[in-house]
Amino acid sequence: MIKILTLILTLSVVVFGVETPNIQTNQGSEINKKKEIDKSKQKRKTHEKATEKGSGRTYKLERGLRETERKEFQKALELLNSKGITLEISIPSLVFNSLLKYHPEIFQKTVNDFYNVPISDGDFVNLTTLEYLNARAKAQSSAKEINISEVLRYMTALINVAMQIKGRIPLYTGEILGQSDFEEISDYIARNINPFLYKRVPFRFSNRCILVGSYEKIKCGSCLLDLSQTKAMPELYCGGVPVFTQTSILGYTAKVTANISYSLKDVESHIRGTETYHLISNAVERYVRAMERKGIAVEKSILKKLLIENAVKDSKTLNLALTRMQKEEDLSRIFGFLRGGR
Repeated sequence: MIKILTLILTLSVVVFGVETPNIQTNQGSEINKKKEIDKSKQKRKTHEKATEKGSGRTYKLERGLRETERKEFQKALELLNSKGITLEISIPSLVFNSLLKYHPEIFQKTVNDFYNVPISDGDFVNLTTLEYLNARAKAQSSAKEINISEVLRYMTALINVAMQIKGRIPLYTGEILGQSDFEEISDYIARNINPFLYKRVPFRFSNRCILVGSYEKIKCGSCLLDLSQTKAMPELYCGGVPVFTQTSILGYTAKVTANISYSLKDVESHIRGTETYHLISNAVERYVRAMERKGIAVEKSILKKLLIENAVKDSKTLNLALTRMQKEEDLSRIFGFLRGGR
């Protein structure tokens, strides 16, 4: 019986066998896996090196593109800054001309409008009235013929205009733009002016108005309105300060240098197809809209020119300025930042 059982077990081993681990095969598999991992790492390194080289080529290409654009910008700016005929123009005169268009009922006045009796009708001059008023003027006396309410209203409007322009005068300082650019800017300013924004003004009026030297010069309190027809526009002085004149706004000189041969539009026509110009132009439009929603007027032409100048001089300053515009920072701060290199 024992012999038979032993025989059966022996046959079972022969027929079915016994599974034993193949140590040599497993070791070979591990080595192959390691080789595959090493190959994968090597491929990754090769890819990374290739990417780095590609990035280098891209960077060089971008740098070359920026350099090409910079030269285009520089050449275009030379038209405005270095070429053509320049002259000094008066910002108050330009603004006043636009005010005549937007507020004719207030600013489109003749000397007759400030008197209760007509002095002239264009062709006919009332010599009797004229002689009487000039005699009062030499004596610096009052005259019942003065339309005091109209004079005070006009003075108030001019002071309001001056107060709203004053803060913008430094924005023009040192800028050379085309005459048409300054006309466009002044028109934009005039369009956004409220002639009676401030009910209280920082000057003393008086209901007793006198004539000083000529019937065209009327003084009420500390303010003198000069309506001399030899001048391009009415002028107002208060307490000796040139409040609104051809050359000054509240004591600040308001004359700029204009290029009558070229304008910013000529500059833009040379660089309009560049990527940098599109970036600047779109950023300016967004910023202007954002500021206008806050009731703040923006001199678009000056801002655009400063950004173009910095595209030539310093791309870092340009990028930071665009970031500040995106954050809707104060206009005067952005102007100051862009002019920092001057």
